[in-house]
Amino acid sequence: MVTFDVAGYELHGDRLYDPETHMWVALGDGARARIGIDPLGRETSGDVVALSLRVPPAQIERGGPFGDLEAAKFVGPLISPVSGTMTAGNPDVLADPGLLNADPGVHWLVELELDPAAATELDDLLQGEEHVAPWFAAEVERFRKQGAIAE
Repeated sequence: MVTFDVAGYELHGDRLYDPETHMWVALGDGARARIGIDPLGRETSGDVVALSLRVPPAQIERGGPFGDLEAAKFVGPLISPVSGTMTAGNPDVLADPGLLNADPGVHWLVELELDPAAATELDDLLQGEEHVAPWFAAEVERFRKQGAIAE
């Protein structure tokens, strides 16, 4: 697994990142994908204390919720960057949502069987250090100026 550092945050080179939701997508075999929250999305939410996910199988639309997150600075829906049928929720993070505080890059939230429409949705996500790093660095700076993360 290739990782790279941006402003002290570890990102994964094999992931696609959604600049709208701060979610990542890891493509698997066939049309399978796992979705998780990126480290900046997790930090700006604060410590995660509770998590609920839709019950599979559930049809998830891009821009629609697949669960809810309760954290120190955020309570609200988790928004999907791609469309598909939710086939699984991560039992580890459901049992212990605090795992997301330690390493959101490792702990996925849901697994989807991607819809055919997801092929074009994936094109809107950022992939590769050359695309992800500038966006992520700008987001870190934006959140620092807003006081959402420490300097």
